[in-house]
Amino acid sequence: MTSGDDTDLPGGFTVGLETEGGFGAFPGLGRPIEVRSEDLDPQAVRLLRNLVREAVASAGCGDTPACGGAAGGGASGRRDARTYTVTVTDGSGLRARLTATDPIPDGPLRTLIRHLQEHGRGRG
Repeated sequence: MTSGDDTDLPGGFTVGLETEGGFGAFPGLGRPIEVRSEDLDPQAVRLLRNLVREAVASAGCGDTPACGGAAGGGASGRRDARTYTVTVTDGSGLRARLTATDPIPDGPLRTLIRHLQEHGRGRG
């Protein structure tokens, strides 16, 4: 997936967030979040598409679907560190997979993860 016009995420797409690890396990807190573009209004679709593009570009993915594993402070030696995996799919399959580990540095991937978490909280 590359930055550019709307052709890199045409039509319907889905962005998922999975959270693993962390200090303590609370039911529902780490449940996967899935945001489908067809469930959003056009303005929310544009926002999500732009957040995805910026996160993918900042991770240096280019046309490589799986990347971004270096974001964050690294889990080595930290059993309480959370790992976040963002996946972007469309009708043709996997478009991007980005991973980050707490603490996530400020930047586009952190913004995307926070946006997805807020969306997940809004679902109740």
